[in-house]
Amino acid sequence: MVRELGSALIGRQLTDYTDRPFPLLIKYLFPSQALSVQVHPNDEYARKEENSNGKTEMWLVLDATPESFIIVGWKAGLSKDQIVGRLLGGDFQSVMNFIQPRIGDVYFIPAGTVHALGPGVGVLEIQQNSDVTYRLYDWDRVEKDGKARPLHMEKALKVLNFDHVPEYRIAPVVVSDQTATCSYLCACRYFAACIWNLKEAKEFASDPSRFWVLNVVDGQGWIVSPPGDPIWGEKGATLLIPASQGEFTIEPSGYITFVKSWVPDLEKDIVFRLRSLGFSDSEIIGLGGVGIGNDLLRACNVSGSAF
Repeated sequence: MVRELGSALIGRQLTDYTDRPFPLLIKYLFPSQALSVQVHPNDEYARKEENSNGKTEMWLVLDATPESFIIVGWKAGLSKDQIVGRLLGGDFQSVMNFIQPRIGDVYFIPAGTVHALGPGVGVLEIQQNSDVTYRLYDWDRVEKDGKARPLHMEKALKVLNFDHVPEYRIAPVVVSDQTATCSYLCACRYFAACIWNLKEAKEFASDPSRFWVLNVVDGQGWIVSPPGDPIWGEKGATLLIPASQGEFTIEPSGYITFVKSWVPDLEKDIVFRLRSLGFSDSEIIGLGGVGIGNDLLRACNVSGSAF
């Protein structure tokens, strides 16, 4: 579709992607057992070693039970040498940071971050489009042939970030009125996401410079754009809004909740927009996660030492 429609679909600011993989990879994940503990490389390493993009990602928790867990980062108080020593010795669970997720939680997972999903948790995962994954631990499982899946410890150790990050969970920035709420969930150079909850019809106009993806995570409704036929969207639906779409209306049937994701212009779409609504730079920067890799620090033109 991108090759056929070009900038009409992907947007005039994203024409580099007409000859590259689509920039976003979006998944619903509902594991019945713990997924492997893994890490993704950054762009520099992935392009050099794998001829691919790196992978930074985010999770929006859609479902969780009291027994659910996720793993993001390392336990506090461990040095790099301690972590590496335990990993090489097979002592994985003593170094990994286990978190009990809650429905609605948002986690930002930069490339280089060790992570995994446990059983009973459901997430909407938004990420760079890359399949490069290095597996550190697979819970001592074996396949039907009696063999364990291969690990990629040598490469993983080259790309892992061993710094302890106190909080990977992001505090959304909420904008609301009487009929609609839009919560900004996360923003970096690769993607931005916000979640809309509509109780009444709302008009939108696409951005000619970039596409949008809408994932309906609750409720249902119509997407109306005359002269075409209305499109029905219910929980689980994914819709691609072309950059050339123009005006359209979302009409909830009762209510509809959907996540909008896109490749942002961080200054225009996030910083200027939220500043104009009265939000502070610290609230805006919080959408980019914790650490010096926060892209919104640069977009806000604020020194990282101030935060």
